[in-house]
Amino acid sequence: MEPNHLKSNEIIFELLCRGLQPQDNQMLRRAQLRGQLRKERNGPSVSLIQPYDDYEKNVSQIEESLTDLWDLLNSENVTSLVCTRVNTRLLHLENRINLLKPSGKEQISKKNDFNTQLLTLQGLLIEHSESQIENDLSKLNMSAMPSNTSYVQQSTVRAERANVILLSLNAASVDKPRVVAACCNSPLVKEKK
Repeated sequence: MEPNHLKSNEIIFELLCRGLQPQDNQMLRRAQLRGQLRKERNGPSVSLIQPYDDYEKNVSQIEESLTDLWDLLNSENVTSLVCTRVNTRLLHLENRINLLKPSGKEQISKKNDFNTQLLTLQGLLIEHSESQIENDLSKLNMSAMPSNTSYVQQSTVRAERANVILLSLNAASVDKPRVVAACCNSPLVKEKK
């Protein structure tokens, strides 16, 4: 999760659900969340809590985020940066939806609808990410390798290119073996074309 990709109310929620009191401004809240996320990666897992008693306000903010994410993924130009931002916000939404405490059939139905939308958005993100991989690979023009370079040099260049692409993509939403195969001119991708 990258705090720079979250909106203000999303960062505040992420801090509160971890039992932290948010700082006074957005820059400090981002730094605070970034520090906490690093601590969580290196230490024991943290149990998240529902910080809001107001169920309707929470639902309203979830609906606002879902609408925004639908708009982003349905736009014409979904770049790798947009995919990264959407992925972070989907992680936030997953936390938020999981922490909802519905009471009654109507609220349970609403939570189920949120989960359905979340899964659909995650699927769309995967499709956009795979499309972005293909665009990035075509820009690299893997076959443009000088003929006087050795096989080892070519393999090294391809491995470096694969690493650059893999670092630019979120592992949770990308088929990594397919990317590596594409960078190494493997038949796996050639068959797809």
